[in-house]
Amino acid sequence: FVEIVSDIIKQQDADSDGQLDQQEFAELLHNETFQKVVAIYGISLHIDPKDLFEILDIHNAKTLSVRELAGALLRLRGSRESLHPLLVRDDLCKASRRLAANIDDCRTK
Repeated sequence: FVEIVSDIIKQQDADSDGQLDQQEFAELLHNETFQKVVAIYGISLHIDPKDLFEILDIHNAKTLSVRELAGALLRLRGSRESLHPLLVRDDLCKASRRLAANIDDCRTK
């Protein structure tokens, strides 16, 4: 899985830096081969691309490495059958980022 996804992702990596930004990721979601591969693994793409990117970007780096993306997609197996866990993960991700921002604010005061 990782090798197949890596090959597809590398084709979408417009600047060949080994990282996908939000724009490159959004374009990847429209790649027919990529859609077929994730469908085989039961991975849902039925979520806003920006929200999905934020869910997968667990380090809030604003980019996803090929390996990071492939690993994150493997964790989403089965989400096609049940979107709820993916949405819960999105909520947790957003809450975690808000908490981290609040902690940073407290440290600077």
